[in-house]
Amino acid sequence: MSASTPTPLKPRHLYLLSNGDLRLSANQKCWPEQAKMEAVLTKALKAEGWTVQRAHGFDKVKQHGFIDSQKMGMEVFRRLDPSAPLIVAECVWQYSHHLLAGLLTHRGPNLTVANWSGTWPGLVGMLNLNGSMTKAGIRYSSLWSEDFTDSFFRDGLRQWLAEGTVTHDQSHVKDLRLLKLPLADEQIGKRAAHELKQQKAILGVFDEGCMGMFNAIIPDELLHATGLFKERLSQSTLFAAMLVRARTRDVLLPILLYPITVPVIIAGVRGTSALLQPAPDEAGATLRPDERALPQRAQHRPNLARPAPRRRARSEPRRCASENRSANEWSESDRGRSGQRAEGRARGACGR
Repeated sequence: MSASTPTPLKPRHLYLLSNGDLRLSANQKCWPEQAKMEAVLTKALKAEGWTVQRAHGFDKVKQHGFIDSQKMGMEVFRRLDPSAPLIVAECVWQYSHHLLAGLLTHRGPNLTVANWSGTWPGLVGMLNLNGSMTKAGIRYSSLWSEDFTDSFFRDGLRQWLAEGTVTHDQSHVKDLRLLKLPLADEQIGKRAAHELKQQKAILGVFDEGCMGMFNAIIPDELLHATGLFKERLSQSTLFAAMLVRARTRDVLLPILLYPITVPVIIAGVRGTSALLQPAPDEAGATLRPDERALPQRAQHRPNLARPAPRRRARSEPRRCASENRSANEWSESDRGRSGQRAEGRARGACGR
């Protein structure tokens, strides 16, 4: 890596940086609002006679203009005039470690500016960056506004452009050493502190420094003096353990329920099949098995109580009565003697 000397910035020019998220989707979603804020801020600076030079450009591939990694932040600061004034404009949430390395060695005046919005968390992002710089010993000033036209913002901006710092009213701040606690509360605190130092306790910390929050990392040597010791935990490990437990449940539950569910399913199938069967034929149920197998017309046999018909000789051919003579050829005497019974018997013989 070859070192190069940055070009000094022209008088009444300043750098503008916008730090963003590490996640691409968040940066793409928030960029239009950030662009609006920068346009209004640039207009306010132009009204004061200053020209804005953006320290990094819009990425056409990523579709946003944020600094989105610590590596990119270092690369951007290598190109900057270290003595020039710069403004970090924050309209959304940001990862402080993207800029911390560059701000640590930058010598020019440093101003953090945030929007005042209930929708876009620029103020929260700025406060996180401020906390990280405070812990790192970096000098900075801060301003915020809803539309960057109010007197509070304009007066503070003029002061920073002229002096490199902004003075805020701090009359509401009280020195903690001047605060006198009630005696009972003081005794409770002392007892708790003595117990912690003697018994000691573990302080679980999930992903220390997550999202670049350098300000959230409490030095171990300061905690040890109070009797607290860290147990560093990982959100990723916790999430993975939860997934393993969920998958184990998904696998074991069917195995445990198998002996119960299978008989229930079989019984349900049989019950449903029985309900869908047609109603049984009670008359057919009393017949012999061989009779139930006969065709429907074969089951209407003649009256079995009548005398058995005369057996024909072996040489006599078996003929149907209808083959010898039709019903119209029957004589009146035949009809008189047997009537309908004789006709039924002839038909019955043909049916057999």
